[in-house]
Parts: sequence; structure tokens; C-alpha cells
Amino acid sequence: MYSGEFHRAVAKGNAALLKVLEAGFGQITASERQAIEDKWYGSVNQRDIPPFFRYGAYALLGAVVAALILTVWSLALRRRVAAKTAELSQSLEALGAAKRSAEQALAQLDATLGAIPDLLFETDIEGRYLDHRAGRADLLVLPPEQLIGRTVSDVMPAAAAQSILEALRQASRHGRSTGAQFRLDLPQGEHWFELSIARKRSGSVEGERFVVLSRDITDRKRAETALQQSEQSFRHFFEAGLVGMAITVPDKHWGKFNQRLAKCSATAPKELNDLTWSGLTHPDAGRRRSETSSA
Repeated sequence: MYSGEFHRAVAKGNAALLKVLEAGFGQITASERQAIEDKWYGSVNQRDIPPFFRYGAYALLGAVVAALILTVWSLALRRRVAAKTAELSQSLEALGAAKRSAEQALAQLDATLGAIPDLLFETDIEGRYLDHRAGRADLLVLPPEQLIGRTVSDVMPAAAAQSILEALRQASRHGRSTGAQFRLDLPQGEHWFELSIARKRSGSVEGERFVVLSRDITDRKRAETALQQSEQSFRHFFEAGLVGMAITVPDKHWGKFNQRLAKCSATAPKELNDLTWSGLTHPDAGRRRSETSSA
């Protein structure tokens, strides 16, 4: 890695020995000296290579080594990138499949909810509207966009709001509540609603949430009212009848009878309860009744 001149020396003052050495080296030819140098230093004597060639060779060697390292690192990086890309592609495919499934489920749920004619709400324990789905917006006390954020006490009569809040408290205690009814006076007339409330299973720190299903039972209420009125009319006609009337039961005892029948039979109402048809009528009338029934 360095160059210099060949030197020879003898003890100081020994000129004779120095002369012998110089004479001996002088007899070595250039080819012989080259052969000796080749033997000891190799076929190329580094001392004969100019410094800029050696430094250039070292720089080239370093560049080759660096290129090899970069190549190996690049190949390893490509493998890692390829593996990560494959994992990402699989994750994206799985995410896409999950998204499609979620969209299908959402579409199915949307269609199902759209087919429900009832009113569906999400509220908190205070009856505050958080979300809604109304198949019939005409049954709402306010337009849908004005409900969110308000409570039932804000938009409903006190009696209806109290019924809803009590049902919400019951659902909070037991998980669900059914059967609560309330009446609203809407622009199209009086309407009755029946509630089914379920507490949502949620880890929300904001408080309990409830799903409220409000069913319009106006037709059922009207039918019940009509039936009650019909029963009252029949009862009034039955009790105030000018002739004796009775409703018998399968064992032939009197089920119900009016006061006119008791007067006609001259029997006290309490005693009449224990009599059968045959005990109240003449035997011939009972026999004729049986013959008529047989015919």
C-alpha cells in the first residue's frame, strides 16, 4: 500500500563490504530482479501502480459492494412489499365482502321497516326523540324534522306524554313494556295508539336508549266502542223488555233473565236461578217443546 526505494547498508566505515554488496547487486540483471519481485510481491507490483488507480479501484470496489447491498436490500424490500400488498388485498376483499353484506342487511332492514305501517322511534329515558321512521307522517304530532331533539312532553298533551314516560320507565326496569295506550287529537280526527317499547342493548355512556313502536289502533278502538254500545243497547232492551226473556246455558239452567220473566213466573229472582225450564213450566209444555225440538 506504499512505495519506496530499495536500500542496503553496512556497518559504518566498512567500505569494503559495501563495495562487495554493490558489486553483487550490480550483477543482478533487470529480468532477474523482476523475477524476484514477482516471486515476493506477485505478478503486479503494487508499488508500480499509480495512487489514483489504486484509489479508483478501491472506490469501484466500494461502489460494487454498496450496489450489492442495495440490490439485496431492494429485493428483500420488494418481497416484504409484495407480502404486505397481498395481505392488504385480502383485507380489502374481506372488507368489501363485509360491506356488501352490511349493505344487503341494511337494504333488507330498510325494506322491512318500510313495510311496517306503525311509527318507530328511538328515545332516551326522558322521552327525547333521537331517531324516527314513520310510514305515515300524517300520524305525527309534528313534521318529522321538528321532532328530533324534543321530548314527548314538549309536543304532546300532558296525559299522552305521561303514559309514554311511564311506559319508558317500565321498560327501563324490566327491559320492555307493552300495552300502554294514549289518545291524540290530530287534524284528521281522534286517533288511539298502543305502545311496545324495548330497551336497547348498548354500552353507550350517554344513557339508556329505547326503541318505541307506536301502533295506530283507532279502528280497533272504534270497533270496541261500537261493540260496547251494542251490548249496552241489547242490555237495555233485554232488561226493559215487555215480555219475559232469558238466556239459557247448555245444562238448561237460566243464564240470564229479565225482571219481566220473574214477574210472569211469579218466582223470586234468586229462586229462578236454581230452576230449569222443566221446573218452571207445565209438564205438557215441556213435552210439546221436546216434540218440537225433535221434529
